[in-house]
Amino acid sequence: MTARRLAGLLLPLTGITMAGLVWAATSHYMPDLPSPVETWQESKIYLLEPFAKRGEMDQGMGRLAYYSLVRVARGFLLGALIGTPL
Repeated sequence: MTARRLAGLLLPLTGITMAGLVWAATSHYMPDLPSPVETWQESKIYLLEPFAKRGEMDQGMGRLAYYSLVRVARGFLLGALIGTPL
């Protein structure tokens, strides 16, 4: 690996690591703020099962993203159908 590729990989990882450490330290002193581990434990089901539907208000990230894209496409289509003739 060249130095440029290594720096391109290490600098973002360093930034992510530092942000995680600041988050962990802050959550230690602020009890209302969940730690990164607690956040992962609560949210991993949404990332590991992206299209699962466990209830109306309990769905995976992939399904929610799909619904959002469908709404945007419908709105764009409706706007194009109304706006083009006008």
